[in-house]
Amino acid sequence: ATNDSELLSSGELTPEEHFQYVLFTTKAIKDIMENNRYIRYVVVFQNWLRDAGASFDHLHKQIVGLDEWGVRLEQEVSGVRRNPHIYNQLVINYAQYTNRVVAENENATALIDIGHTYPTIAVFSKSENLRPSEHTTKEIYDFSCLVHAIHAVLGSHIACNEEWYYMPRDCTDKLPWHALIKLRVNNPAGFEGGTSLHINPLSPYELRDIIVPSLYKLRDMGKITNLRIAEECPCEPNPLKYINNHR
Repeated sequence: ATNDSELLSSGELTPEEHFQYVLFTTKAIKDIMENNRYIRYVVVFQNWLRDAGASFDHLHKQIVGLDEWGVRLEQEVSGVRRNPHIYNQLVINYAQYTNRVVAENENATALIDIGHTYPTIAVFSKSENLRPSEHTTKEIYDFSCLVHAIHAVLGSHIACNEEWYYMPRDCTDKLPWHALIKLRVNNPAGFEGGTSLHINPLSPYELRDIIVPSLYKLRDMGKITNLRIAEECPCEPNPLKYINNHR
């Protein structure tokens, strides 16, 4: 870099560099768990740029051991308790039916997600393993490739949050490992605060139509790898195998 506008984001890393970054994070989760028996959940998130909550503009992940799950995860667990197949039926399958799947590989799938305050892309592990540290090296690599591809499309100048979710160690309900990448392109204001109705500046289809052509372009340039894009994806129903885990 020659000036402070040339920032190194996740998408600026090579696929291998990003894989090592993700792999290091999964090992850190395991290390924290093994060294503190009172931790119920390790939350992982990445704030890219000040508008996404970063103290200053630099690439970093935050890994925090908690003695509770947090509201968002409690809501997900509650949904799984009502319907153990919810992630396949209401997330992945529905995204396929409504043409919101943007990329896929052997062990992960990426889609335009709905129901969030900000425009959001979700990446789900297809593995039957439930926690990041339980995944095989290949499964982590495949997951990393899709997360990296989405960051590469977004570039270095769009503020975003990357949030990880997975099954807590004291949870009896099965959740697949997934990451939400939220674009901080809108600022909730008085209308949202007074009504709890959030106006999203990008429809899911507008976001898809931005993401997909850029994925093709970046793959042709060799900047992203190990993925099928949009209509190349087989989109087989119920691809997530988390429900098959017997532990």
